[in-house]
Amino acid sequence: MRIFLIHISLLLLLIFYSCSNVDCTTKEIDKYYLSAGGTYFFKMEDKDKKPILEGIIYVRYRTKLNMSGTYEITKIYNESYPGIKSMMGTFTAQESEDDNTVYLNTNPKIADDNIIFEFNLMKNKIEGKWYRTTLKGKIDEGDLSGHFIEKKS
Repeated sequence: MRIFLIHISLLLLLIFYSCSNVDCTTKEIDKYYLSAGGTYFFKMEDKDKKPILEGIIYVRYRTKLNMSGTYEITKIYNESYPGIKSMMGTFTAQESEDDNTVYLNTNPKIADDNIIFEFNLMKNKIEGKWYRTTLKGKIDEGDLSGHFIEKKS
């Protein structure tokens, strides 16, 4: 009986500490992960905090750490920004198992002149960076912000 109580105590401690930085109720867990059926607003700003564009991300599909879907640009502030032309409306994304960082490729069909979003979703807020890549590497970057809008079943 004593061994049984020790096992139960260890199990309860494990559950308590594994959920210490995230509310692990099923209702709250989606605030920390992009979820299939979720819709998210995003805004890109340049290095000087001037807005470049705004849009909506629609997560259509998700497996453990991989996601895909579509997005639409709803407002363009800087039409001359060269990276906009490569944003074609579909994305693929991977989430890091270590720290929940999402790496979202706004045009997975090409390797050159892409916009990549790198962010965390914390309590339904998107906070991170975007960067423009070419075959030479990163050539531009700025801030990325946003938030959860709704989830469709």
